[in-house]
Parts: sequence; structure tokens; C-alpha cells
Amino acid sequence: MLQAVTLLKSGQGGKVNVEVISSKGVTQEARQAALAEEFVHLQQLANPVMRAKMLKLTEENLANWPQMSQAGRVDLIQTKLEVEADAQKILLKEGGPNVDRAMAQEHLTNIEEKLGELDKATQAGRVPEWVEHADAPRLFSKTLDQTLTVKSAAEWARAIAMYPHLFEEAEKVVVEQKVIEAATSAGDTAFTEATAQGMTPKQVRNAVNKAAKNAAKEVALDEALHSAKKTAKRAAHDGTAFNIERLDDLTKAQLRDYAAGTTGGNGRRLAGQLNEMREERFLETMADEVEAGRCTVRQVSINGPPPQMMDVYEYTDGTVVRYKPLGDTERHNPTYSIEVKKNPTLPDRGS
Repeated sequence: MLQAVTLLKSGQGGKVNVEVISSKGVTQEARQAALAEEFVHLQQLANPVMRAKMLKLTEENLANWPQMSQAGRVDLIQTKLEVEADAQKILLKEGGPNVDRAMAQEHLTNIEEKLGELDKATQAGRVPEWVEHADAPRLFSKTLDQTLTVKSAAEWARAIAMYPHLFEEAEKVVVEQKVIEAATSAGDTAFTEATAQGMTPKQVRNAVNKAAKNAAKEVALDEALHSAKKTAKRAAHDGTAFNIERLDDLTKAQLRDYAAGTTGGNGRRLAGQLNEMREERFLETMADEVEAGRCTVRQVSINGPPPQMMDVYEYTDGTVVRYKPLGDTERHNPTYSIEVKKNPTLPDRGS
């Protein structure tokens, strides 16, 4: 339930009748905080620019919301977001002791993100999904209950999502912020939808927790995979992926030469060039490499699994690219690998 809502009604002679309604059953502190935000809307009416925008949000106009065109809805939603953004800026600049400035800044950030998303979608000739299902855009403050419920769920979800993954300290701070933002956004949506469906407070909390957790885990996993790939790539390039002390002298020398850029340069180049290429484009690229004289190619019969003819592309700097059209035991689609031989002077055995 909303703690406060501002209703605008057209009056005679261009006047605007304003009604601020506060919910029952909330604490005096919560009511004062909510009303402080609503009274900012009264202050905005003195601003000609904001007044013109707010007049578009009168109850008379919003009464036609179900029959309104998509363009009309987008216009009113954008107007409402612009008014709310201006209100949060006023609260941050002039708000009294009852204003939670951290919360106001959070609201402002969320509103500006929605405005940006709406503008980008409109320019692309489409409408965000959340606009299609939006309620009439009245001017209201988020409930304290919703804020606390979602905030608690987001923090809980962050802890669960981050636990299985390891990040460097500086990286962890950034990832945690992304996780919190995703969990908060999902939690807000779940709260609104669950409340609209008439769920009990316990059911609403469960819905918020579930949505926040799923969103947080998805972001944390994506970031962990990205971090792991980045770390593995860095380790492969600087040689820290190997226990140097257990390697023979020739391998150590080759690793040093690779790190210095004196060998395996084609492998380094191709690793970025071939990444995520589709099979057809990969084969075209490697054919170009052969035609340009940068490498040779031959076919080798391998037992697999699965048994197949493997293409081996060999470079004079020790780089070897292996292409398996039938994949291997782990990957059942066409796959390739890039290696750098320990001794570039010796021919590849094709194994």
C-alpha cells in the first residue's frame, strides 16, 4: 500500500486542486517522510515548466488511461518521470530533517535510468515492456515498507550470490554494487506485482526474496565467469598459469620468449581474431592465412573420440591451430585450439 499519493484535479479558471492522501496504519515518522516528498509537488506547481508537465497528470487525463494510445501513455509516463526526478533533486537540495537523502539519491538514479531507457527505446521505434503494463502515472512516493523489504532482500541476496565466487578486492566492490542494483530492481518489480495480485505480506516478502536472489545470482555468476576468463587469459600470457619450477629448461625458455613476444606471436594474434567466430568464418580466415603464406595446413586422422580428420595449421613461430569438425568429448560442435610448441623448429606431430 502506498503511504502517500498526490492527486491533481483541474479546477475553474486554470486552477489546480491538489489532494495529498496519506495511508493509515503507518508510523508518524514514516508518514512525515512520505508527506515531505509529496509536498515537494506543491512547490513544483510554482515552477511554470513543472506546472505545465503536472497539468498533464490530472485525474481527468488519467481517467482515460485504459483507452489511451501507446504514444499517449509513453508521453505521460515520461512526463511523470521528469516531474519525479525534479522532485528528488529538490529534496536533495532543500529537504529537511525528515528526508532520507541516500534514499532520495537512489530514487533519482533509478528514475534517470528509466528516462534513459525510455528515450533510447523511443528513438529505436519500440517501447520498453514495463511501459506496456504500467499503471496510470500518478505522482507518488515509494512506500517505506517496500523500500525496507527490497533493501533487506537485496542485501541477503548479495551475500548468497557472492559467497561461491572469488574476486580481487577492487573488483569485488564493483561486482557487489552491480549485484545489489540487479537485486533491488528485481525486488521492486516483484513487490509491485505481488502487491497488485493481493498477496499477503509474507507472500510478498517471499516473492521479493526469490526475485532478488535469482537476479543477484545471475549477475554474480556472469561477473565471475568474466573475471575467470580475464584471469586465465592474463595468466596464460604472463606464464603464471604454470608451476615454473616443475617445467623443463626448454619449456621455461619458450615461456620466457612468448612473454617477451619473440615467439608464438601468431598464436597471440589469432586468439583474439578467432574468438567466438562461427565455423564458416573460421574456415575462411584460416584459408586466407594459408593463401597469404603465413602457415601450412595438413589433415591428420585422429581416433578421437570421435574419430575424424583434423586440420592442423602450422606457423614457423611455433603456433599451431587444430580444427576438429566433429568436436571432442567435451564439445560436440566444431572446435579449434591454439597452441605454441615447446620447440618451434620441430614439426607438429598432429596428436
